[in-house]
Amino acid sequence: MGKHKHYDVIVAYYADTSQLVECRNPGRDNWFTVNGAPYFEESNEYRIKPEPVYPVTRMSDNEIEDAIRAGMEYQYVSTNVATTIANAAIRRAIQDGDVILPNID
Repeated sequence: MGKHKHYDVIVAYYADTSQLVECRNPGRDNWFTVNGAPYFEESNEYRIKPEPVYPVTRMSDNEIEDAIRAGMEYQYVSTNVATTIANAAIRRAIQDGDVILPNID
């Protein structure tokens, strides 16, 4: 007798049951999170829910420092500075095409 169709997911899940398992019905595009212990039915597809991938930026240290200096009014980092940094990072990531969005299936 060969391995169960979902053997790899079953082993991964029971090695760490804090992980979430997702299920997809045949012919469907959407994954849904399984509540409780999964049944691992042969007719469905299963996977360990992937970790989200967050946007990244390739701003240099100098660009970040310039963004900090541009919004700095005092000797501490203010909300304006944080906003300036966030906006600069988002703008640069969009311009460079370096934004990696989470896979939302």
